[in-house]
Amino acid sequence: MLANIAVISAKLFNWALNNFLAIVVAIATIVLVRITHRYTNLTHSLVRLQIDPNLESGFEGEYEEMPKLVLHNAGGDVIIDIHVNTQMYIFRYLMSGPISIESMSKRIVQQTDQHSWWHVARLTPDELQKKDIAETIKHYGNNLKGMERMIMNGVFHDSDGKPVKPDKVDLWGFVVFDIQYRREVDRKLYRMLKTGSLITNKTTGTFNIHDTEILKHMGFGVKDALDQIKERTQA
Repeated sequence: MLANIAVISAKLFNWALNNFLAIVVAIATIVLVRITHRYTNLTHSLVRLQIDPNLESGFEGEYEEMPKLVLHNAGGDVIIDIHVNTQMYIFRYLMSGPISIESMSKRIVQQTDQHSWWHVARLTPDELQKKDIAETIKHYGNNLKGMERMIMNGVFHDSDGKPVKPDKVDLWGFVVFDIQYRREVDRKLYRMLKTGSLITNKTTGTFNIHDTEILKHMGFGVKDALDQIKERTQA
């Protein structure tokens, strides 16, 4: 009888030990899976920290009635908290400094934490967002005409203090879209500029916007003007 009891006890012990070991193995497996998951997430985050977001900007329908500013997330990560503001720089001579700088954005009050001309909360990979810029072009175009009239009416004076009233004035107007945005993984702030030149439509007398990425390779001092704009805007 004692032998039977010993056998039964041994079997119970082995059963308990096997179940205990199974539980230990199961717990260890769960812990290992969680650690591996966290390590994978950490590794993924570290990789993402090494990659800058790729935000592209451009104009659509430049010579149409309703031109648009286009933002495209060309990277593989989410871009957040995009704020766009606008300014216009007026040059009389491209090789010298601007004679006027105006910001339209400061006069626009929007229901956001940061008052900006355009706010995009989130831009996923390969997503496009567009905004109509017809009113912006019209506003800055009218101001460009106004500056021309002021110069022709003698707002500038010669060395003797007499007003200079030229018969014709050629001005350059550059509209700058100042774009600030953040990388989602760590909210690091980035900044870029998209610049367009105001070109008079000879048929309608209104203005179109032309991408300066093309103009700056054509000489005429455009690149010098754009360098000045970049330096002043990002100062």
